[in-house]
Amino acid sequence: MSIKSNFIVIALSLLMLSACNTTFEEGRQNLANELQYRGTNPYIQAPVLKDLERRIRGVVTKPIVRGNPNGFDPRNLEILSNFQGRYDHQKMMTLIALSATGYDLAAQTLYAVIGSGDSCLIRAGDAIFPVPDKNSIYKTYNWEFVRGDCKNGSADGIAEARSRDGTARFTGRFYKGKMYEGVLEGTLDDGDKFINIGNVPSEGVIARLLTTIYRKSGYKYHRFGDINHDGKLDGFGIILRNYTNLLVVRSIGEWADNRKEGFGAWQDTREAYEAKVWNTWIGTWHKGKMHGLGAWTNAHENIQLGEYDNGKAHGLSFTQYSDMTGDYHAFGVGQRRYGKRHGPWQYNEANTFTSNYYVTEVYNNGNMVSTSDRPAFNMNQVMAFAIGAATLSVADVPSAAKLQVGAAFAQDTLGNGGGTNLAALKKVYTQHAKSNAKATHSGGATKSVKGGITVEQVVINCPHSGPHTIPVPFRDRVCRAAAIDFATTYVCNRQDQRRVIERCRRDCQQRQCLQE
Repeated sequence: MSIKSNFIVIALSLLMLSACNTTFEEGRQNLANELQYRGTNPYIQAPVLKDLERRIRGVVTKPIVRGNPNGFDPRNLEILSNFQGRYDHQKMMTLIALSATGYDLAAQTLYAVIGSGDSCLIRAGDAIFPVPDKNSIYKTYNWEFVRGDCKNGSADGIAEARSRDGTARFTGRFYKGKMYEGVLEGTLDDGDKFINIGNVPSEGVIARLLTTIYRKSGYKYHRFGDINHDGKLDGFGIILRNYTNLLVVRSIGEWADNRKEGFGAWQDTREAYEAKVWNTWIGTWHKGKMHGLGAWTNAHENIQLGEYDNGKAHGLSFTQYSDMTGDYHAFGVGQRRYGKRHGPWQYNEANTFTSNYYVTEVYNNGNMVSTSDRPAFNMNQVMAFAIGAATLSVADVPSAAKLQVGAAFAQDTLGNGGGTNLAALKKVYTQHAKSNAKATHSGGATKSVKGGITVEQVVINCPHSGPHTIPVPFRDRVCRAAAIDFATTYVCNRQDQRRVIERCRRDCQQRQCLQE
């Protein structure tokens, strides 16, 4: 049994004995101290992964501080700092503060001067008012004019309106009878109130605004971001939970059709030692699930980052663990298959008495089947994948193809994958050729009808796996040689990724030799 297994058993026993004395904040502080003392994960080399590691480590170093429901604590401010260029933080906080004062004072603050017209026409049939409630995502109203500025018989300028059923009020800016921005107070089906402050979504208009729902319990829900005519987040958005003693970033980042799409972060509670603890995820998302590269931490014991597929860790995975007693620490690298460790995992372990102890554990679908003190792979292999990951992180390879090649290369390089990288690279090359030109077959090569792309069936001889045939796309002879060199490195898992990447850049003007 490795020192990891022994010390985890000891640590769990100590935690059970000292549950009354050990808090999660103490565990977070211990993990933060270990991050500072041990440094970054030595297995992580690719710049894109190092950047992700920096972001998730930043979350661990900041505590959750309860007691101020009107402002963010250090942990949530750290999460928000990853998105500084996507929104105006001060404006959002001003709108949240205004919403807390209630409709009347918020409207008076923003629109102090209102005209005296009393019989103007309102043309607001396509205006919608977002309310992310379980029963609906937006409301519409039949409005009647109260008072304000008029022009040519229509509301134009600053004016007030109310719904004919008495469930909503609006004060804001009109133009030719249409609502453009303002403050709205509405009533939910259960009788609770909500407020919108900002622009008004309408047909063809995506509006940035704040929505706040007020619950009788004192809990408040805030959503700030870009809302389309269907009442859905479509662009950048932030969802906040406002408890009576804490303001929490629930979700933040890019959205499409009300689902996370692109770079973002998410927080949720998870069970740990019979308590609920806030966990944080940062990375790329697709259709509401983490997909691509992502990182996770429970902020008191674990950091994990690597490849994700449809919401689950899948592919290369890096870990850093420190038990809450401070008696055991480990860096790890290996692969996961849809969330479960699979294949060889290598750990660099340390405890109170020993440091830099290496152990290898082999897993089958989450179950450990063997362990030894012999390395599963060397740093050259890990760095080879790291360079490959950096290559695959660029935008000119389709995301799904990048994920397939990345996971396959990790399997071949770190776990004797037996040619999965070959299959994945074939798929990428074939997809690239199809996207550039329709092709016809002629002899040993496939020549494009238009665009000048040629696809040649190249035989690659690998020392340990024999000959392989792969369709290599290229436009000219100089790039052909570079593309074959690149394919040979990936199919044979050679440790010279950096060299072939630079050759592709020089001879094909593209890092994977995929000429357009």
